[in-house]
Amino acid sequence: MKTAYRPVVTLTQGLPLTSCAALNYVIRKIFLILIFTLCVENLCALETVRFRAKNGAEKECVGRILLKGPQGEFFLLAQDGQLFHIPPNSVVSHASDETPFVPLTTQELEERLRDEFGTDFHVLATDHYLIVYNTSEKYAKWIGDYFDQFYKTYHSVWTKFVPELQEPLFPLVVIVFSDKKQFDQYARQEVEGALPLEKMSAYYHKWTNRVVLCDLSGIEKQLEEMENAGRRGGRVNNSTILSRPGTGHNLSAMIHEAAHQIGCNTGMFSRLAPIPLWLHEGIAMLHELPDVENPRRKESGTPQVNKIRLAHLRTFGKDPNDSVQTMLQTDTVLRSSQTAQDYYGLSWGFTYFLYTKKQKEFAKYLQEMALKTATDPDSPTLRLQDFENHFGKNWNKLQKDFVRYIQSLR
Repeated sequence: MKTAYRPVVTLTQGLPLTSCAALNYVIRKIFLILIFTLCVENLCALETVRFRAKNGAEKECVGRILLKGPQGEFFLLAQDGQLFHIPPNSVVSHASDETPFVPLTTQELEERLRDEFGTDFHVLATDHYLIVYNTSEKYAKWIGDYFDQFYKTYHSVWTKFVPELQEPLFPLVVIVFSDKKQFDQYARQEVEGALPLEKMSAYYHKWTNRVVLCDLSGIEKQLEEMENAGRRGGRVNNSTILSRPGTGHNLSAMIHEAAHQIGCNTGMFSRLAPIPLWLHEGIAMLHELPDVENPRRKESGTPQVNKIRLAHLRTFGKDPNDSVQTMLQTDTVLRSSQTAQDYYGLSWGFTYFLYTKKQKEFAKYLQEMALKTATDPDSPTLRLQDFENHFGKNWNKLQKDFVRYIQSLR
């Protein structure tokens, strides 16, 4: 049975959220205004918590408590955007005052990142990001420019579906390692066991709120050779990087994770809300390169047919009708190594189908998902009801339309 958490700040208190597909846009706007007002009114208690981490080291966090559980555990949102789940038996000290919760400024967070990563790393500020890197400055600037451009692309695509997308509360942090060995060493502390590191070149961690990358294009070696040869004026641009072997796969993974980070920081999805995994991953996959073997053809932007995901979907050996409903109700099939490839393909295909052929219904569904908070209930039945309230219960017709559409893709 799911643990029931008691909300410290109930953003929808007194505002019963209906799943009715007929809930119109004006009412949704009223909800969001009231939610924002309640949120601002409750940003008044600043908590300073010192606790023991899993490795036994003591850590101090300053922020506000989002949720408290029945056993005294709580979730704390720190001023740098990180989330912490703190069990009661790990707390060393806890103080609270009436100082308003205010996120760190870009300059304050930049200084904190410099202290955290040390002198081997540098920090580059862009329009929306803080790039922490031990690569060359040229490569870091290319990454920053690419991410800033993708940020604009993401907004241009999804504000047509969720008009209330906001600017991030915190600067978006991206960590870039110069090689895979350093990336693996860092990732092992955060995600080992949860993800296969040997296949990873990028990930977004919803607890740290950071995207972590490594350079697999070999561009760093090329830049070093240019420097040694005295060609200091050599530029890092799209042509230079996209010509490197394997860049397409690396770039596609990078954009996928960037989409997760933007979605979780602009109001598309709440980081602790019970959002179905197929939807999270489906939207991220829509932004992957359509053809990783030809990365110059298109870097990112308006979703197009993804050749790799389409190939996985067309080799899907199970009954699509039953499989779609299973995917809608449970995250397990996407998390299992035995079924992930098939269901990632299905997730991409189904999301692309809704995006292109069911835009009106998809927009209302996404707007409802955007209103979900960490205190909303979750179950397979509720997930299916949420979907059927917007797309109907005629699964035979929906499935025929979906299969016909997939078969038409090239």
